[in-house]
Amino acid sequence: MSDNTKKNEIVFVFGYPGAGKTKYIADNYPKHQILTTSDRNCHQSYDKLLQSGRTRRIVIECNLPTRLQRSEFITKSKQYGLPIHCKWLQTSYVDSMYNVCWRFMDEFKKIINTEEIVGEYAANSNALPIGLLNYYQRYLEVPIYQEGWATIEEIPFQRKTQYGKNKGVIFTYDRVLRESTGAFEFPTKPEEVRVLPGRADRIIAYTKKGYTLLGVNNVPAIHKKLLTRQHAVACFERTNEMLGCDISWAMCPHRADQNSCYCCKPNVGLGVSFISRFSLNPAETIVVGDSEIDGNFAKNCGFQYKDHQEFFA
Repeated sequence: MSDNTKKNEIVFVFGYPGAGKTKYIADNYPKHQILTTSDRNCHQSYDKLLQSGRTRRIVIECNLPTRLQRSEFITKSKQYGLPIHCKWLQTSYVDSMYNVCWRFMDEFKKIINTEEIVGEYAANSNALPIGLLNYYQRYLEVPIYQEGWATIEEIPFQRKTQYGKNKGVIFTYDRVLRESTGAFEFPTKPEEVRVLPGRADRIIAYTKKGYTLLGVNNVPAIHKKLLTRQHAVACFERTNEMLGCDISWAMCPHRADQNSCYCCKPNVGLGVSFISRFSLNPAETIVVGDSEIDGNFAKNCGFQYKDHQEFFA
């Protein structure tokens, strides 16, 4: 490749929010001028670079899902006789969410909720609202040559699969470990907790095998104001007490809508939190549940899955 060709290289790095575009650019284009479409002045900056003629080694980090949104960049490059190359990161919606949640753990030491993302962390570029991923997924139009790309290259993504060495078993509480004696299928106060038969002995056996005991529940009743957070915590603690087991649990207190937060199963937020906090090896961690949601949660996080009837048989 001639020096003149290198000076006229325009690269469009395209993929989900959280897909790994920034790292890909840093690894492959350290000497290029970098623009990002999340900057409201991106188009103006692009115009100035093209007009200046000083450097046209430009990389554009792009979160724009539609062809119409991308068309202006392609049209402008053609006006200057410059080819524009598309690098399309193949990171899926789930893997992008997984990446975002790991950034949360690295940056904030927790999975931050929607209120925190739009509030105290609004200025932090790592605090991506889940709505951005949902928007991208809904409106995604894959790159095609008819748009005007000189080349389209699909860049594969490989998720890191081992973050620790510990084994874990993650239980859903309601209908798997316990049932309610009250008006709802979930307990609203500790005295409504009834532990299902055969649970304690099986759980203790896994403790002896070296498994970390964990629990995760969606608790939309808090959002619906059928249950207070304080009572939910008391019911988890009562369940552990009745089982005679120290299970570290986590819950999603938001509405039962995986599009509204990262922590609602089957989203990966609470799974990533467990992997980080307890140094888990996902491949040796088992989710024990009773629903398609639990199975998808396990799949999305890279965990194994067992139905509770099989596990406690």
